[in-house]
Amino acid sequence: MMKIFVGVISCGEGDKDRSFSSIEAQERGNIISDVEIFKIDDLSEKKAHDLLHEAFRDASMNNYDVLIKVDADTVLAHQQIFINICEQFVANPKVTKVQAPLHDYFIDDLLNGLNSFSRNVKFRKSCDTLFCDRVDEAHNVRLYQRDLPQSLIPAGFHCHYATECQAFHYGLHRELKGQKDTLALVKKAFQKNRDRIRGMALLGAQAAGSFTKFGGFNYADKQFCDAFEKSSNEYDRLITCLR
Repeated sequence: MMKIFVGVISCGEGDKDRSFSSIEAQERGNIISDVEIFKIDDLSEKKAHDLLHEAFRDASMNNYDVLIKVDADTVLAHQQIFINICEQFVANPKVTKVQAPLHDYFIDDLLNGLNSFSRNVKFRKSCDTLFCDRVDEAHNVRLYQRDLPQSLIPAGFHCHYATECQAFHYGLHRELKGQKDTLALVKKAFQKNRDRIRGMALLGAQAAGSFTKFGGFNYADKQFCDAFEKSSNEYDRLITCLR
């Protein structure tokens, strides 16, 4: 029987209510004895991740076996996701990380996204405001899509209920992180569907030139809000220029 600690970060995503419901609906089966859900709402990305990693460190010390991060833009695919994740750690005690793919709305394909850790993983403090989630270390065996059962492919649905603001943030973040391949897939899906949500993601990427990787890109930042408002108000003109 395993104790699991679930950290949830949210900032007004359109998927939020469905995400919380999918977490609360998770079954325990005969493998999970206890589930602790820790919610972090409406903080900057850096502050939210710092708080989450501190909570993960405390949970490890308090004998939680598996630590799972679920962003509120993710709706879990079915009610046995946590069971299927725990099974990977039980099957091989050397496993320290499971990274299960999500079906991402923007690219209409699988994207890495649902991360789970054993209590043996260490979380260092990060000074990076953009890549503040890349702090897990002291790994042994890590499992990725190719290693996982079909029950975890996908493990959830990412941004399927995204707001325009969320879409703009998605594109902005990926451009700042240099994820050109992902943005190319977003553009391909937009050209097929011509939907405004994917269009706003592309405009977010287009706006990244005025941002830096050190700040200004959080939902509550004035620079972000101004850039989003401009892109939303001038959508038709800007999206035409983008083509």
